[in-house]
Amino acid sequence: METKLLIFSKLSGGGLDRFFQLFYQLKTENFDIFYFFYNPPIRKEIYKNTKYRIIKPNLRYENDFIIFWPIKFIFFINHLIRTFFILKNYKKKYKKIVVLSADLYSLAILALLKNLLPFSLVFRVMVDFEELLLKRGILFRKLIHLVSIYAINKADKVVSVSKGLSIKTKNFFKINSTSKTTFIYNGVIFNVIKKPRLYPKQNPVILYVGRLDKEKDLQTIVKSFYFVIIKRSDCQLWIVGDGSEREKISKLIKNIGLQKNIKMFGWKNNVEEFYKRAHIFCFASFYEGFGFVIIEAMSFGLPVVVTNSPFGPGEIIEDNKYGLLVPVQDYKKMSNEILSLLSSKEKYIYYSKRSLKRAKFFSKEKMLSEWKKVFQELI
Repeated sequence: METKLLIFSKLSGGGLDRFFQLFYQLKTENFDIFYFFYNPPIRKEIYKNTKYRIIKPNLRYENDFIIFWPIKFIFFINHLIRTFFILKNYKKKYKKIVVLSADLYSLAILALLKNLLPFSLVFRVMVDFEELLLKRGILFRKLIHLVSIYAINKADKVVSVSKGLSIKTKNFFKINSTSKTTFIYNGVIFNVIKKPRLYPKQNPVILYVGRLDKEKDLQTIVKSFYFVIIKRSDCQLWIVGDGSEREKISKLIKNIGLQKNIKMFGWKNNVEEFYKRAHIFCFASFYEGFGFVIIEAMSFGLPVVVTNSPFGPGEIIEDNKYGLLVPVQDYKKMSNEILSLLSSKEKYIYYSKRSLKRAKFFSKEKMLSEWKKVFQELI
């Protein structure tokens, strides 16, 4: 075997795990894949059929105060050295090495090592880094931005998960080469069902799947459900996922007295069972690179109501063509759109059919084929 594809990344759960799960299917007799993670997976079962290794020690210091910078730097140097020897060993065995990075931390390490070792570097962009860095301290944010501009311009190819994100990334990181940037949509991990969903005459279930982090804005979904329940008291809202906002969301649910109508399930391995049993899918991110769970829900024929956040949701839905878009944080508009689906059998079935049609466009075969082309060009 002449070619080895190595993936280095810090894991954040959610869409990144799904991508790595799908991506491993590129593995062939002539194209081997191995994952290296700088922190352990949250859901280890996703990687049970893949080859991976955790590069220790784990980086646990997320505080941005300047007093912690030396500690961060020590961890970074440790990972830099360990990654160097990993790549050096593989370079002895393989004629060609292609390395994929999926976060800024691993990208910075690999960009520095490109000065010492010959390998092709691909950077996958799945989030709006400008929005992401706004959550960090101002000094740390500026430092990371400067380092990232250097690192991302060291990459041979920069692949974003949506067209809008690709344009934003090119501008934010001052990428001069147009041929270096492209975008590849994510693919559906589940098989698309053949028939549209049946209209729910009673006990409809509204579903959210994903991380419970601030940028996902679960508060908008919960608030919208409050107005839905006023007119449809038989409704339920199911929240599948976990994250930093779990406690805050739980308190909001108690404060508005919806404990009986809203169920929080945490992380679940059998998420497809929730898609099968639900009737409408809701998503309310402030910003989103793509929105893996939106097309997952669509593959089960669920009509979707999502916020028109930059960048993925709008590209998936295409101006209400394949689902219902609402402004970011507009919980009243979201509740109205949910009720419009529940009050009209024709509208519900129409958008169920549109979901299935759109899900077929985002096939995993198409995604993998486009990624294969990127690596073949580099090889």
